[in-house]
Amino acid sequence: MPDPDAREVIHLINVDAPNLADAVGEAYLVQRPQDARERNAAARQNYVHDTLGQLRFLSEALAMGQPILFAHQVGWERTWRQKRNLSTESLEANLLCIIAAIERRVSPSAGILCRSYIEAALTRLHYPSKGGPAVANSGPLSQLRKMYLDALLRAARGEAASIIMRALDAGADIRGIYLRVFQAAQYEVGRLWHMNEINIAQAHYCTAVTQSIISRLYPRVFAAEPNGRRLVATCADGEQHEIGIRMVSDFFEMEGWDTCYLGAGTPARNVVRALDEKRADLVLVSVTMALNLSKAQHLIGLIRGSNASAGAKVLVGGYTCNIVPDLWKKMGADGYARDADAAVAAVRSLFEGHSAIRRVADQAP
Repeated sequence: MPDPDAREVIHLINVDAPNLADAVGEAYLVQRPQDARERNAAARQNYVHDTLGQLRFLSEALAMGQPILFAHQVGWERTWRQKRNLSTESLEANLLCIIAAIERRVSPSAGILCRSYIEAALTRLHYPSKGGPAVANSGPLSQLRKMYLDALLRAARGEAASIIMRALDAGADIRGIYLRVFQAAQYEVGRLWHMNEINIAQAHYCTAVTQSIISRLYPRVFAAEPNGRRLVATCADGEQHEIGIRMVSDFFEMEGWDTCYLGAGTPARNVVRALDEKRADLVLVSVTMALNLSKAQHLIGLIRGSNASAGAKVLVGGYTCNIVPDLWKKMGADGYARDADAAVAAVRSLFEGHSAIRRVADQAP
C-alpha cells in the first residue's frame, strides 16, 4: 500500500488526468510561447496524449514506491526523441510543468514527494544517451542468431524458418534456440526500433514471424514425460507483449508441466477462473510495461483471495521487473526470474521444498 502522500497524487491522476494534462499544456505554452505556432488541433491532441502517458507512468512509480521506474521511462523517451530528431528540451519543460500543476492541487507534503520523483527523472535526462546494448556477436549460437536476425530484417520469413529447422535437425538444443536466438533477436529488434533503425511495422513483422516459428516447434516442446504439476501463464491485464511469457511457458512444458497459456489481454477475473478450474500449482505473470504493474498487483491480490487458488505460487517477470529485481515483493508475488531458464530453476527450487523462490540466473544469455 502506498503511503498517504503517494496515494494523494495517485488519486489526483486517476480521477482528473485529462484536466491535469490540459493544465500542463497551458503552462507549457506560457513557458515556451515559441511552440504555440505548432499547436494545431492534431499537435495539441498528441501533446495531451503524451502528457497523459507521463502521468500514468508517474502514478505507477508512486504506487510501487520506485522513483527509478519513472526515471527509466523518461530516459527511454529521451533517447527515443533524440533518435527521431525531436526536442528533448520540450520533454524537460513538460516535466517541470507537471510538477507545478500537481503541486497546486495536492498537499505540501504530497507535492514534495511528487517533485522528488520528477527531479530524479530530470537528472536522468542529462545522462549520456546510449540506448540499449546491442546483441553480442559472440557466445553460443551467435552465428545462428546473426543469420536468423538478418533473415527477419530482410522479411525473409521462409529463410528464417529454415535456418531454425536446419539447426534443430543438426542437433541444436531447443532451449538454446529459444534463449540465444529467439529471445536475443527480440531484444535486438526492440533496440533497433528504439534507436529508429527500423520502423514499428518491421518490428511487429519480426515478432510475428518468430511466433509462427515457435508454433511449428510444438511437437518438439510437448514431448516431455508429465510431472503431475500444472501452471497458468499470462500477461498482466492490458499488457500486449506476450512472446516472452509464451517462451517461458514452453520451457515449463519441456519440463513436463501441464501448461495453460493465456497470453495477452485476459482480464484478471478470467485468469483467476482459469487458475481455479485448472487447480494450478503455479502462476506465471509477465509485466513488460510499468503502466501495468498495478494491474499485475491486482491480479496477484485476486489470486491470494480465491479459496481455490490461494495456495498457488506466483512468479513474475518481464522487462519492468528486470529494472527493479525486488519489485516482486511489492507486488505480492513469491519470486521473480529474468528469463525462461531462470524461471525453471527458481520454481524447481521452490517445489523441492524451499519456503521462498531464490533469485537465480540474473545474467541475460
